Amino acid sequence: MTLGTGVSRITGFVRTAVLASVLGLTAKTMADAFNLSNITPNIVYDLILGGVLSSLFIPVFVEYLQTKDEEEAWYVANSIFNITLVVLTVVAVALCIAAPYVIKAQTFLAHGRSQMEAQATFLLRFFIFEVIFYGFCAIYAGILNSYKHFTIPAFAPIANNVVVIVTVIIYNFYPNEYVLAVGGTLGVVAMAMIQLPWVRRTGFRYRLVFDLKHPAVRKLGRLAVPVLAYVLINQIGLWVVNILAAQVQGGISAYQYGYIFFQLPYGIVAVSIITALFPT
Repeated sequence: MTLGTGVSRITGFVRTAVLASVLGLTAKTMADAFNLSNITPNIVYDLILGGVLSSLFIPVFVEYLQTKDEEEAWYVANSIFNITLVVLTVVAVALCIAAPYVIKAQTFLAHGRSQMEAQATFLLRFFIFEVIFYGFCAIYAGILNSYKHFTIPAFAPIANNVVVIVTVIIYNFYPNEYVLAVGGTLGVVAMAMIQLPWVRRTGFRYRLVFDLKHPAVRKLGRLAVPVLAYVLINQIGLWVVNILAAQVQGGISAYQYGYIFFQLPYGIVAVSIITALFPT
Protein backbone atom coordinates (compact mmCIF):
# COMPACT_ATOMS: atom_id res chain seq x y z
CA MET A 1 0.00 0.00 0.00
CA THR A 2 2.83 2.38 0.85
CA LEU A 3 4.32 1.65 -2.58
CA GLY A 4 1.02 2.51 -4.24
CA THR A 5 0.65 5.71 -2.24
CA GLY A 6 4.25 6.65 -2.99
CA VAL A 7 3.90 6.04 -6.73
CA SER A 8 0.60 7.92 -6.68
CA ARG A 9 2.21 10.95 -5.04
CA ILE A 10 5.19 10.83 -7.37
CA THR A 11 2.98 10.69 -10.47
CA GLY A 12 0.97 13.52 -8.94
CA PHE A 13 4.18 15.51 -8.64
CA VAL A 14 5.01 14.70 -12.28
CA ARG A 15 1.51 15.84 -13.24
CA THR A 16 2.13 19.14 -11.47
CA ALA A 17 5.46 19.56 -13.26
CA VAL A 18 3.86 18.87 -16.65
CA LEU A 19 1.02 21.30 -15.91
CA ALA A 20 3.48 24.01 -14.89
CA SER A 21 5.64 23.39 -17.95
CA VAL A 22 2.81 23.40 -20.50
CA LEU A 23 0.35 25.89 -18.99
CA GLY A 24 3.01 28.16 -17.52
CA LEU A 25 2.55 30.25 -14.41
CA THR A 26 2.41 34.00 -15.00
CA ALA A 27 2.70 34.22 -18.78
CA LYS A 28 -0.65 32.53 -19.52
CA THR A 29 -4.12 32.79 -17.98
CA MET A 30 -4.92 29.10 -18.60
CA ALA A 31 -2.79 27.93 -15.65
CA ASP A 32 -4.91 29.77 -13.09
CA ALA A 33 -8.11 28.94 -14.97
CA PHE A 34 -7.31 25.22 -14.94
CA ASN A 35 -6.23 25.11 -11.30
CA LEU A 36 -9.13 27.21 -10.02
CA SER A 37 -11.74 25.21 -11.91
CA ASN A 38 -10.03 21.94 -10.96
CA ILE A 39 -9.94 22.55 -7.20
CA THR A 40 -13.49 23.94 -7.06
CA PRO A 41 -15.10 20.46 -7.40
CA ASN A 42 -12.87 19.30 -4.52
CA ILE A 43 -14.12 22.17 -2.35
CA VAL A 44 -17.75 21.45 -3.26
CA TYR A 45 -17.39 17.69 -2.76
CA ASP A 46 -15.72 18.10 0.64
CA LEU A 47 -18.41 20.55 1.74
CA ILE A 48 -21.30 18.33 0.65
CA LEU A 49 -20.22 14.76 1.41
CA GLY A 50 -16.46 14.31 1.15
CA GLY A 51 -15.58 14.54 4.82
CA VAL A 52 -18.57 12.41 5.78
CA LEU A 53 -17.84 9.59 3.33
CA SER A 54 -14.09 9.46 3.88
CA SER A 55 -14.25 9.49 7.69
CA LEU A 56 -17.60 7.89 8.59
CA PHE A 57 -18.55 5.35 5.91
CA ILE A 58 -15.94 2.78 6.94
CA PRO A 59 -16.83 2.69 10.69
CA VAL A 60 -20.56 2.34 9.95
CA PHE A 61 -20.04 -0.28 7.22
CA VAL A 62 -17.55 -2.29 9.30
CA GLU A 63 -19.92 -2.22 12.28
CA TYR A 64 -22.64 -3.85 10.17
CA LEU A 65 -20.21 -6.39 8.75
CA GLN A 66 -19.17 -7.42 12.26
CA THR A 67 -22.45 -7.19 14.18
CA LYS A 68 -25.08 -7.88 11.50
CA ASP A 69 -25.09 -10.13 8.45
CA GLU A 70 -23.22 -9.22 5.28
CA GLU A 71 -26.43 -8.84 3.29
CA GLU A 72 -27.53 -6.06 5.65
CA ALA A 73 -24.15 -4.37 5.27
CA TRP A 74 -24.55 -4.39 1.48
CA TYR A 75 -28.04 -2.96 1.84
CA VAL A 76 -26.56 -0.08 3.85
CA ALA A 77 -23.76 0.43 1.31
CA ASN A 78 -26.25 0.57 -1.57
CA SER A 79 -28.47 3.05 0.27
CA ILE A 80 -25.52 5.33 0.96
CA PHE A 81 -24.29 4.90 -2.63
CA ASN A 82 -27.65 5.93 -4.10
CA ILE A 83 -28.11 8.86 -1.72
CA THR A 84 -24.61 10.04 -2.62
CA LEU A 85 -25.33 9.68 -6.35
CA VAL A 86 -28.55 11.70 -6.17
CA VAL A 87 -27.18 14.47 -3.94
CA LEU A 88 -23.97 14.94 -5.91
CA THR A 89 -25.75 14.82 -9.29
CA VAL A 90 -28.21 17.52 -8.23
CA VAL A 91 -25.38 19.67 -6.87
CA ALA A 92 -23.28 19.16 -10.02
CA VAL A 93 -26.12 20.17 -12.36
CA ALA A 94 -26.97 23.22 -10.25
CA LEU A 95 -23.37 24.42 -10.09
CA CYS A 96 -22.83 23.73 -13.80
CA ILE A 97 -25.63 26.22 -14.47
CA ALA A 98 -24.25 28.63 -11.86
CA ALA A 99 -20.60 28.20 -12.92
CA PRO A 100 -19.95 31.92 -13.66
CA TYR A 101 -21.09 32.86 -10.16
CA VAL A 102 -19.07 30.07 -8.54
CA ILE A 103 -15.90 31.35 -10.22
CA LYS A 104 -16.74 34.99 -9.51
CA ALA A 105 -17.18 34.17 -5.81
CA GLN A 106 -13.47 33.33 -5.77
CA THR A 107 -12.18 36.11 -8.02
CA PHE A 108 -14.32 39.13 -7.11
CA LEU A 109 -11.32 41.07 -5.76
CA ALA A 110 -9.30 40.47 -8.92
CA HIS A 111 -9.28 43.13 -11.64
CA GLY A 112 -8.57 42.68 -15.33
CA ARG A 113 -8.88 38.90 -15.15
CA SER A 114 -11.96 38.45 -17.32
CA GLN A 115 -10.19 36.07 -19.72
CA MET A 116 -9.12 33.78 -16.87
CA GLU A 117 -12.64 33.88 -15.40
CA ALA A 118 -14.17 32.95 -18.77
CA GLN A 119 -11.75 30.05 -19.21
CA ALA A 120 -12.32 28.84 -15.64
CA THR A 121 -16.09 28.99 -16.10
CA PHE A 122 -15.87 26.90 -19.28
CA LEU A 123 -13.69 24.27 -17.61
CA LEU A 124 -15.79 24.19 -14.43
CA ARG A 125 -18.88 23.23 -16.40
CA PHE A 126 -17.07 19.98 -17.19
CA PHE A 127 -15.04 19.52 -14.01
CA ILE A 128 -17.98 20.00 -11.64
CA PHE A 129 -19.30 16.57 -12.64
CA GLU A 130 -16.15 15.07 -11.14
CA VAL A 131 -17.87 15.37 -7.74
CA ILE A 132 -20.07 12.39 -8.65
CA PHE A 133 -17.05 10.20 -9.33
CA TYR A 134 -15.26 11.47 -6.22
CA GLY A 135 -18.27 10.09 -4.36
CA PHE A 136 -17.88 6.74 -6.12
CA CYS A 137 -14.16 6.74 -5.25
CA ALA A 138 -14.86 7.34 -1.57
CA ILE A 139 -17.43 4.54 -1.32
CA TYR A 140 -15.40 2.07 -3.39
CA ALA A 141 -12.28 2.78 -1.34
CA GLY A 142 -14.31 2.50 1.86
CA ILE A 143 -15.62 -0.93 0.86
CA LEU A 144 -12.18 -2.19 -0.18
CA ASN A 145 -10.48 -0.84 2.95
CA SER A 146 -13.21 -2.40 5.12
CA TYR A 147 -12.20 -5.77 3.66
CA LYS A 148 -8.53 -4.82 4.19
CA HIS A 149 -7.88 -4.50 0.47
CA PHE A 150 -5.68 -1.41 0.57
CA THR A 151 -3.63 -1.76 -2.60
CA ILE A 152 -6.17 -0.81 -5.28
CA PRO A 153 -7.40 2.41 -3.58
CA ALA A 154 -3.75 3.39 -3.09
CA PHE A 155 -2.93 2.84 -6.77
CA ALA A 156 -6.20 4.28 -8.17
CA PRO A 157 -5.08 7.95 -8.20
CA ILE A 158 -2.25 6.95 -10.53
CA ALA A 159 -4.87 6.44 -13.26
CA ASN A 160 -6.08 10.00 -12.74
CA ASN A 161 -2.55 11.39 -12.82
CA VAL A 162 -1.60 9.48 -15.98
CA VAL A 163 -4.76 10.57 -17.83
CA VAL A 164 -4.17 14.22 -16.88
CA ILE A 165 -0.48 14.04 -17.87
CA VAL A 166 -1.42 12.63 -21.30
CA THR A 167 -4.18 15.22 -21.62
CA VAL A 168 -1.85 18.14 -20.93
CA ILE A 169 0.77 16.80 -23.36
CA ILE A 170 -1.92 16.54 -26.06
CA TYR A 171 -3.03 20.08 -25.19
CA ASN A 172 0.55 21.26 -25.72
CA PHE A 173 0.29 20.23 -29.38
CA TYR A 174 -3.44 20.92 -29.83
CA PRO A 175 -4.23 23.86 -27.53
CA ASN A 176 -8.00 23.55 -27.31
CA GLU A 177 -9.99 24.09 -24.11
CA TYR A 178 -12.08 20.99 -24.82
CA VAL A 179 -8.96 18.83 -24.56
CA LEU A 180 -8.35 19.98 -20.97
CA ALA A 181 -12.04 19.90 -20.07
CA VAL A 182 -12.72 16.36 -21.27
CA GLY A 183 -9.33 14.89 -20.34
CA GLY A 184 -9.34 16.35 -16.84
CA THR A 185 -12.80 14.93 -16.17
CA LEU A 186 -11.91 11.51 -17.59
CA GLY A 187 -9.00 11.31 -15.14
CA VAL A 188 -11.38 11.23 -12.17
CA VAL A 189 -13.70 8.81 -14.00
CA ALA A 190 -10.74 6.47 -14.52
CA MET A 191 -9.77 6.73 -10.85
CA ALA A 192 -13.25 5.57 -9.84
CA MET A 193 -13.84 2.90 -12.47
CA ILE A 194 -10.47 1.18 -12.00
CA GLN A 195 -11.60 0.16 -8.50
CA LEU A 196 -14.95 -1.31 -9.54
CA PRO A 197 -13.81 -4.84 -10.55
CA TRP A 198 -12.17 -5.34 -7.14
CA VAL A 199 -15.20 -3.90 -5.36
CA ARG A 200 -17.38 -6.49 -7.08
CA ARG A 201 -15.03 -9.25 -5.90
CA THR A 202 -15.89 -8.36 -2.30
CA GLY A 203 -19.49 -9.31 -3.00
CA PHE A 204 -20.90 -5.87 -3.78
CA ARG A 205 -23.83 -5.90 -6.19
CA TYR A 206 -25.68 -2.73 -7.05
CA ARG A 207 -29.27 -2.49 -5.80
CA LEU A 208 -31.67 0.37 -6.32
CA VAL A 209 -32.43 1.11 -2.66
CA PHE A 210 -32.85 4.55 -1.12
CA ASP A 211 -33.53 4.06 2.58
CA LEU A 212 -33.22 7.39 4.39
CA LYS A 213 -34.83 5.89 7.49
CA HIS A 214 -32.39 3.02 7.93
CA PRO A 215 -30.61 3.20 11.33
CA ALA A 216 -27.18 3.17 9.67
CA VAL A 217 -28.07 6.08 7.39
CA ARG A 218 -29.52 8.01 10.33
CA LYS A 219 -26.39 7.29 12.36
CA LEU A 220 -24.23 8.56 9.51
CA GLY A 221 -26.32 11.73 9.46
CA ARG A 222 -25.88 12.29 13.20
CA LEU A 223 -22.13 11.71 13.09
CA ALA A 224 -21.82 13.99 10.07
CA VAL A 225 -22.60 17.22 11.95
CA PRO A 226 -19.22 17.75 13.67
CA VAL A 227 -17.37 16.50 10.58
CA LEU A 228 -19.19 19.01 8.37
CA ALA A 229 -18.37 21.80 10.82
CA TYR A 230 -14.68 20.91 10.66
CA VAL A 231 -14.72 20.63 6.85
CA LEU A 232 -16.58 23.94 6.52
CA ILE A 233 -13.89 25.79 8.48
CA ASN A 234 -11.15 24.24 6.32
CA GLN A 235 -12.91 25.07 3.06
CA ILE A 236 -13.55 28.66 4.13
CA GLY A 237 -9.80 28.96 4.62
CA LEU A 238 -9.15 27.62 1.11
CA TRP A 239 -11.79 29.95 -0.34
CA VAL A 240 -10.05 32.94 1.26
CA VAL A 241 -6.69 31.76 -0.13
CA ASN A 242 -8.20 31.56 -3.63
CA ILE A 243 -9.66 35.06 -3.34
CA LEU A 244 -6.30 36.51 -2.32
CA ALA A 245 -4.26 34.48 -4.82
CA ALA A 246 -6.56 35.32 -7.74
CA GLN A 247 -5.53 38.98 -7.56
CA VAL A 248 -2.13 38.11 -9.05
CA GLN A 249 -1.71 36.28 -12.35
CA GLY A 250 -0.24 32.89 -11.52
CA GLY A 251 -1.09 33.24 -7.84
CA ILE A 252 -3.60 30.39 -7.70
CA SER A 253 -1.29 28.06 -9.62
CA ALA A 254 1.76 28.96 -7.53
CA TYR A 255 -0.14 28.19 -4.33
CA GLN A 256 -1.46 24.88 -5.66
CA TYR A 257 1.91 23.72 -6.95
CA GLY A 258 3.62 24.63 -3.68
CA TYR A 259 0.91 22.95 -1.60
CA ILE A 260 1.20 19.69 -3.56
CA PHE A 261 4.96 19.62 -2.93
CA PHE A 262 4.40 20.42 0.76
CA GLN A 263 1.92 17.52 1.10
CA LEU A 264 4.24 14.94 -0.50
CA PRO A 265 5.80 13.49 2.74
CA TYR A 266 2.46 13.48 4.55
CA GLY A 267 0.73 11.75 1.66
CA ILE A 268 3.32 8.98 1.40
CA VAL A 269 3.85 8.15 5.10
CA ALA A 270 0.92 9.34 7.20
CA VAL A 271 -1.90 8.51 4.79
CA SER A 272 -0.68 4.91 4.38
CA ILE A 273 -0.58 4.34 8.15
CA ILE A 274 -3.95 5.98 8.84
CA THR A 275 -5.66 4.08 6.01
CA ALA A 276 -4.39 0.72 7.28
CA LEU A 277 -5.43 1.40 10.88
CA PHE A 278 -8.84 2.95 10.17
CA PRO A 279 -10.92 -0.21 9.50
CA THR A 280 -9.92 -1.57 12.92
